[in-house]
Amino acid sequence: MDTLIQEIAQQMRHHVRAELLRLARAEEDAAADSAAKVQYWEPLPPVVSGHRECAAVLRRAADALDTTVGGISERYAGGMSSRVHSHA
Repeated sequence: MDTLIQEIAQQMRHHVRAELLRLARAEEDAAADSAAKVQYWEPLPPVVSGHRECAAVLRRAADALDTTVGGISERYAGGMSSRVHSHA
């Protein structure tokens, strides 16, 4: 039973990571589409950097998922522990 639960958890992390990466690619595509609408000598609209930053955050979140043990890498576990509240 524990093996089945671990396998399901690992598959879930894999699918969540894949979705985060898909969303990051979509943000990069949106940035490229917005950038393509202006002439090369014109400054890029702020939305381009917004899409790029969003893509970077999504990639970092995907990288934080650890498919081996625990589900979240150590570098993010410390920062997240302060946001976890117990309802006991």
